[in-house]
Amino acid sequence: MTDFLKMYTTKDLEKVVADRKAAEAELNKPVPLKNPDYRSILASAIKHIDYVASDDYCDDNDEEHYMYEDVMKAIFGNNVMDWISKHG
Repeated sequence: MTDFLKMYTTKDLEKVVADRKAAEAELNKPVPLKNPDYRSILASAIKHIDYVASDDYCDDNDEEHYMYEDVMKAIFGNNVMDWISKHG
């Protein structure tokens, strides 16, 4: 260890690392697209209504999750779910 680092406690250094990680996470946080494409949301909504109206409908399904994914991808881009999986 260099003499410079000896003047800091382990707790001090851990706080610096934690602060840097938080700052990096904030910088890498997804931002809304400038021109979101909402067609996938519309398609999912129509598909969901058609499914609810069908004889195959049961309320034990993943439609809400798929809608959530479509909304997030439309607003933040296709890679947003990878980011959410990594940070969530």
